[in-house]
Amino acid sequence: MAFPGRRDAPDGPDFTVLKRLARDQLIYLLEQV
Repeated sequence: MAFPGRRDAPDGPDFTVLKRLARDQLIYLLEQV
């Protein structure tokens, strides 16, 4: 129960990590240009 106030995300931690990785990769690609 890491996010007691968030009921919109059933997969809580996993989805957060996935979003974080996607964001990091996007920033990485932007820095490559």
